[in-house]
Amino acid sequence: MSHNTEFRAALPCSLPRELWQHILTFLRSTVRYRTLSRGLHALIGLNVSCRRGMCDEDWAVVFGIAPKAVGLDLSGCALDQRRLSGISAAITGRGLSPSVVPHPPPKLVALKLNHCHLRDDELKLLGPVLQEVRTLRQLGLAGNRLTASGLADLLELVAGTSVTLLDISANSGAMSAVSLKALANAVLQNPALTELDLSHTRLERSELLQPLMTAIAKSGSFCALRLAGMAPGSKAVRMLADAIRGAGSFRNLALPDAKLSVHCLRTLTNAIAASQRFESLDVTQTSIGTDSAQVVADAIARTPSFVDLQATVLGSRPLHVLMEGVQRSQTFRRLVVRYTFLCLYGAQALAKTIRHCPSLRSVELARLPFGDPDAFAADTAVGWLKEEVATIRSPRDFHLRLVSIVFESPGAVCRLP
Repeated sequence: MSHNTEFRAALPCSLPRELWQHILTFLRSTVRYRTLSRGLHALIGLNVSCRRGMCDEDWAVVFGIAPKAVGLDLSGCALDQRRLSGISAAITGRGLSPSVVPHPPPKLVALKLNHCHLRDDELKLLGPVLQEVRTLRQLGLAGNRLTASGLADLLELVAGTSVTLLDISANSGAMSAVSLKALANAVLQNPALTELDLSHTRLERSELLQPLMTAIAKSGSFCALRLAGMAPGSKAVRMLADAIRGAGSFRNLALPDAKLSVHCLRTLTNAIAASQRFESLDVTQTSIGTDSAQVVADAIARTPSFVDLQATVLGSRPLHVLMEGVQRSQTFRRLVVRYTFLCLYGAQALAKTIRHCPSLRSVELARLPFGDPDAFAADTAVGWLKEEVATIRSPRDFHLRLVSIVFESPGAVCRLP
């Protein structure tokens, strides 16, 4: 095995202990990790999915495999207090024999426990990890059985860490005034916390978001927020717009399946235009009509930092309007469009944009599985576009990707190229 290869281990659950030890010895002697982008070394370099037959010493050996950094992804695993105690002990070295504690200790940079159905008392066992592991950058706790008080206690610990990305999506039962105030406090006290995922979370009142939006505006470092499937009302959108306008560092906003009205979209794009650092907007799974497309196109044209858009466009006219905005921009780089039908008119608008926007580096066209009235015409338009792009740009400076979405559900998309 090459020493420069990233290795992902999905270890079976019923291996004999002797074979298990041989595998760990092999991994320790061969695995090296690549340096990934954004400054994180070997994020999720080892993905351990073994759940049974492991003692604390086994976990310690697992973490001893990675000499640089390691990410642990146990999403969907059935974890109880005993297993969580073993994982915590292996990460921190508490209560283990010195002979099995890795030297030097591993640098855990990511811990994902999404959809493990963990309760408050079980997550408290991770307290030592949050308190002692200063290298932890990503924490995923989506889809667990947290209460509002349990989430608030956890966020108090996060406030004193170096976590940069926190995923607490799909925890509707834990979102209350108390927990959201604790989240706002974590954003203010932890300047490293710059990315937050609150997708698929239902709030009783939009006013509950006010402390968090105020904290984002005051933080000075917060840059990315994901609110997939939340469908915020006009009040929540105004709060979000004020946060974007007030936070000089805000760059990425994801609102897939948010069902934004034209008025709400205009409120957001006005804030985006006022921000000098905003880069990326995701409004997929929200049908963009002609009026909404005009609002987004104007924001792209007057915001030099706005370089990335993901949108669902139903019709060639809205697509044409969007392309006019991209053509007016001198900095736009990436466009992802989901569509139901692409005629020659829409393909011509795309080709003109690719030809006249030299900063554009990537276009992805994702065809939705419904609403196509004329598959032959759509295939003809796509074929014409591929041939036209080949004459406009060399493969080195531009990438056109064509995708067919064969199944789509909230929060998950299965794609076939």
